[in-house]
Amino acid sequence: IIDGGALDRVLHVQPMNVATLAVTVRDVTLRNGAVTNIYGAGILHADDGSLLVEDAIVTDNHVSGVTVDTIGGGIAANGTGSLTIRRTSLTSNSAYRGAAIFHNGPLQLADSTVSANTAAGSAVLDSYGFLLVERCAFHGNTGGVLFVDGGTISNSTVSGNNSSSGTTISAFTSGIWIESSTIAGNTASHALYTSGPATLVNDVFAGTSAGPECGSYGGGSILSLGHNLDDDGTCAGGGPGDL
Repeated sequence: IIDGGALDRVLHVQPMNVATLAVTVRDVTLRNGAVTNIYGAGILHADDGSLLVEDAIVTDNHVSGVTVDTIGGGIAANGTGSLTIRRTSLTSNSAYRGAAIFHNGPLQLADSTVSANTAAGSAVLDSYGFLLVERCAFHGNTGGVLFVDGGTISNSTVSGNNSSSGTTISAFTSGIWIESSTIAGNTASHALYTSGPATLVNDVFAGTSAGPECGSYGGGSILSLGHNLDDDGTCAGGGPGDL
């Protein structure tokens, strides 16, 4: 266990601007980091190399403030390098944006749980690079859950989150592919709201309490490849086996 004592961030990968720099964090709990109006309370990955976090717990890390730099309570990756997170729990972290994770480069999040995080301004996971989410659970979070510039969500569950001031999943111009996933029982204006192309297959959208399940704006579109279920007809209906 590495405890920041609420004195500073827990771990900082310095900006060496070396694309071959590889850092691994494994079998460790990173907790109780605290910073104000700057990136990353748990981990700040500022380099162009790769960061791998696996078999870890990132918990109770907080970025306070309301500026554009109040980002990445659990993990902030503001370089162009890749971030890979496996078999990790990200819980009870907070920030204005990216309460659990903020990243600019490519991110793979697999076999992990993101729970009880609080995003005051946008989302628990704020993604500005290509995102791949596989076999993950997002539950009990406050704020938007996923802001995605482009990527894929598969075999995952997003449930019991409170995004009453926004959407559960927001997808931007690069679009999103959602496959074999359940987005259900969330408080939000939409379960999915997209300004780019969204493709759905083998998904469930149900129980969004404050608005429709799916919607698009600014030229966005939603395509069903089939076998989707939704409870208001805004996501499914056009593909084979849709209900």
